[in-house]
Amino acid sequence: MRLHVKSHRAQRIGRKESLPLAAGIVMCLLLAPHVGHCVSGEAMHWRGRPAPECRGFVLTEFGIGARLNDSSHPARAASVSTEYVVYDFGPMFNVNQRTALGATVSVKLTNETYLAVLGRYRRWLDDNWALDVSAGPLLAGDSNDGKYELQYPSAAGRVGLRFGDWWGITGGFEMARIKGRDPEADWFADVRLGNFPGFAVGVLFLVLAAAYSTSVAPP
Repeated sequence: MRLHVKSHRAQRIGRKESLPLAAGIVMCLLLAPHVGHCVSGEAMHWRGRPAPECRGFVLTEFGIGARLNDSSHPARAASVSTEYVVYDFGPMFNVNQRTALGATVSVKLTNETYLAVLGRYRRWLDDNWALDVSAGPLLAGDSNDGKYELQYPSAAGRVGLRFGDWWGITGGFEMARIKGRDPEADWFADVRLGNFPGFAVGVLFLVLAAAYSTSVAPP
């Protein structure tokens, strides 16, 4: 009976872990037809440029980074990895020559997984350099080993510097709501690859991660 309960919990955790991956793959498929489709500012582009050259663009960012502080929760501190990978994608629209507004779906993987939807504000500093500010809710996720329970929704915020949507650096925080404890802030920093390389690497990573998650899930 005890083994049956443990197996049932493992299957439930596996399903939660697969949710961000599945959502990420679906969103990539939905956005793919609109990527690389900008003509004289009349449609979407996958490399951001200020108006009037481009009316809108699709952000595709694949990043590798690290958490900058330790968890105060003993089980989480012992099991969660400091390093992580993150994939952000979503539409942006230039509202004038210096401002763009939009939103991204974010899938982040460490020993924890999560799915977030973040509103994004972009301030074009010139034709290539841009400052991005993002904020929004973490909607779903779980710890991979089940030694503690993360609760959702939670909150996240980011600030990033981008060059031509080819590469960038990002820093920010995410609130971790651990069942039975006070929320704690995770601070992090990462480097990102954008444009077509970011899209291609991110999609490949999501597919491989989903395949791996399926292969190790309990029967």
